[in-house]
Amino acid sequence: MVCKAAKLQSNVAGVPYAQFVVEHRSEQVEADMPRSAYVRLAVIAAGQTLTTETQNLAVGQQVEIHGFLHRHQQANGLAQLVLHADTVYRIS
Repeated sequence: MVCKAAKLQSNVAGVPYAQFVVEHRSEQVEADMPRSAYVRLAVIAAGQTLTTETQNLAVGQQVEIHGFLHRHQQANGLAQLVLHADTVYRIS
C-alpha cells in the first residue's frame, strides 16, 4: 500500500524519477509460529514511463511492485534499503 505520495525529480543525468513509500503488513509463519510482518520501504521509479504511471498514485492505493533492492547512502552516513521499480501495478 502506498503510504507516502510520489515526489517527482530528475537525477544529475536528467533522468526523471518518482520517489514514494510503500508499506507492507502481513501475518507470516516462522518456526511453526505466527508472526506479524511490517515494513515501510522507499521506492524509486525511474524513467519517463514509470514516473508518468506513478505520479497519480494515491495514499492508500494497493500496488504490486517488481524490481530490485539497492542500498542508498544518506547524507548523514546511514544506509537505507530502497526498492528500484521495474514495474508498478495498481491493485485497487
